[in-house]
Amino acid sequence: MLSVVVVQMPPVPNVYSSELANLIRAMLNKTAVKRPSVSRVLRDPYIKRNIALFLEETRSRFLPLLY
Repeated sequence: MLSVVVVQMPPVPNVYSSELANLIRAMLNKTAVKRPSVSRVLRDPYIKRNIALFLEETRSRFLPLLY
């Protein structure tokens, strides 16, 4: 457990957007009180946008099966 606090986190790979990289860094902050809560993560614009896209895709894929 101590190594989590002592070891420096490697950089987030460039394949991820800066928006997602910032969120990942915040979630992995070594200081627990500085980490976002689950509620805050779910309100994050990146997460909200991707949840909406997922729900829309799911709806368009499965809604025709219901009729």
